[in-house]
Amino acid sequence: MGASGILLDLVHNIALLVSLILGYQMIVRRVRQQGLRLQVVSGLLFAGVGLIGMMTPVRFIPGIIFDGRSIVLSNAGLFGGPVAAAIAGSICAAYRLHLGGGGALMGVSVIAESCLIGVAFHYLRRRHPAVVHPLGLLGVGVLVHVVMFLMTMLLPGGASGDVMRRFGFAILVAYPVGSMLVGMLFVGQEGNLRAEQALRESEERFRSMAEQLTDLLFVTSPHGVITYASPASEHLVGYTPEEMTGRRLADFAVEDDRDAVEAALGGVARGGQRCEGLALRLCHRAGSVLTAEMVASPSRLGAERGVLGVIRDTTQRVVLETQLRQAQKMESVGRLAGGIAHDFNNMLAVIIGHSEILLGTGRVEGPARTCVEQIRDAADRSANLVRQLLAFARQQPVQLTVLDLNAAVSSMIRMLDRLVGENIELEWRPGNAVWPVNADPNQIDQVLANLVVNARDAISGPGRITIETANVVLGTTGDVALAEGDPGDYVLLAVADTGVGMDRATIERIFDPYFSTKDLGRGTGLGLAMVYGIVKQHGGLIDVKSTPGRGTRIEVYLPRCHDDVTETPPPPSEVGGGSETVLLVEDETAVLEVTRACLEDLGYTVLASSDPFEAIELAQQHSGSISLLVTDIVMPGMNGAQLARKLMSDCPDLRCLLVSGYTSDVLSAEGAIGQDTELLNKPFSRSDLAAAVRRVLDR
Repeated sequence: MGASGILLDLVHNIALLVSLILGYQMIVRRVRQQGLRLQVVSGLLFAGVGLIGMMTPVRFIPGIIFDGRSIVLSNAGLFGGPVAAAIAGSICAAYRLHLGGGGALMGVSVIAESCLIGVAFHYLRRRHPAVVHPLGLLGVGVLVHVVMFLMTMLLPGGASGDVMRRFGFAILVAYPVGSMLVGMLFVGQEGNLRAEQALRESEERFRSMAEQLTDLLFVTSPHGVITYASPASEHLVGYTPEEMTGRRLADFAVEDDRDAVEAALGGVARGGQRCEGLALRLCHRAGSVLTAEMVASPSRLGAERGVLGVIRDTTQRVVLETQLRQAQKMESVGRLAGGIAHDFNNMLAVIIGHSEILLGTGRVEGPARTCVEQIRDAADRSANLVRQLLAFARQQPVQLTVLDLNAAVSSMIRMLDRLVGENIELEWRPGNAVWPVNADPNQIDQVLANLVVNARDAISGPGRITIETANVVLGTTGDVALAEGDPGDYVLLAVADTGVGMDRATIERIFDPYFSTKDLGRGTGLGLAMVYGIVKQHGGLIDVKSTPGRGTRIEVYLPRCHDDVTETPPPPSEVGGGSETVLLVEDETAVLEVTRACLEDLGYTVLASSDPFEAIELAQQHSGSISLLVTDIVMPGMNGAQLARKLMSDCPDLRCLLVSGYTSDVLSAEGAIGQDTELLNKPFSRSDLAAAVRRVLDR
């Protein structure tokens, strides 16, 4: 058989190699790790094809045969690697030795050189991938078969020259071309495998991201039918992805939002326009409704457009936004309260001061005295109203002390019991070894009194109010209001009642100033607003739990203090006056006059001025010593702190008492409050003034 036989054999072997490639592709798909296992299986596969080719060879003379094993084994080394080439080469060499004949030595040598050259180019390919280019593959084939052509000299007798003449062209041209063609098939097959692997990895990444997302990722057909839903669907709406697939997304929205969802998805699918931040409400399988936001974009599905979208649960964000608006509203009211406090407190100081002066003279008796007392009491109630507004606004100065909450509540139980009346049972449940808190005792008393009064008013007829304390560690999912506070140790003060309860709309407004569900005349609407302000001023948290017809529970959380409880000081004894000289500076004339009258009534010599610059001149012109400066803080031209520093520079022994109707925040901004500064808040009574003056003078 001549060259034509070799060409037919080549075609036969290429057909076998195509089958090899298909089998190799199937193996690689199953054996995805490119390791030793794949090389072993590949080597056996290459060996099988080589053996089949050797079983149907082109026979030159008995013992000398030609087949496509060189093509098979060189590609085994190049694409299968060294292990595959070694396995295939060893098996084929063993079979060739089994066949025997004069060409056995050449046959085994061709097997060895084909494997070695293929492996050499396998490693060269790692550094220079261009080897697998058609010309590079042709070069590999040429090299393998040039060496094969030279090895014909290993044939016995004169067979070498005869083979070179009759089969030289086929060996040097047809076999290299065949090697190139088979190599290109392998390259194409590798490209397909890489593409499939990349697609698999992309799908895995997509699936992994979709499974990790807390947002619902969905894909719909051009007609709005869900074709894919991520696992977050079960958390979001209570349905598995399989249950959502095949249904319309609008089916899971509340009825009022379904048309909007359909219109948005239709616009994306038909017009290709992106849907940004569509607000919608979804119905959970359990019956609850959650607020969500949808973003959707066109997604090409074959020849038609579908929709790829994401739905995010915004229920918690809406709650936080509501809390933020509430806080901003309260801050605005607080600024308003702080703004009116100064002028209002000045007027109340005048009313209270003159009332006490009249009552102190002993000349007002009978009905007239009753009228004056009522005027003073009304002014005191008005002053308390201002304090409530400032407490709500978190701008009321506080006097913090380390407090035992159980002791504070216990001291008020008898008074609270009288407050709630006979029809209501007051139950006190103190917690065991509650932690101390850093708080203003008077303000805590106000919080407790207001909560109990609010609970009492919610009960019509017989009922029960429960007060309890406990140690609480916040920081886990579901804890109260952690969006507004920090996790940590808190002491709980809770007041629960068996009253009428509240709906959600009422709870959302319960801390609004002047909001009240009580009948006209039964409350100012400031009680719970004041509670809110005091709790926030103490760095605490507050939560309300209520159900219509089943009562209300209000929980106050105060941060734990690690210091020891402060001893309660004994009540102050009656404070008298003195004979020292006092420089009084107040820009409000009416307040100036009533304060001077009170000081003079207490026995002090008073130098009074409504202007700070005039006060400096008055002090300089006074021949005697001035023991005390009593000055308003906020005045035109020069504030009280600046005036005090100016006078103290000339008279270091001068003491100072600052007076103001502004809040502590304003005073701090003015630089007036220091560690040793005595502050008297307006409006003040005659006894408050007397005590403050003596404290400063006797220090």
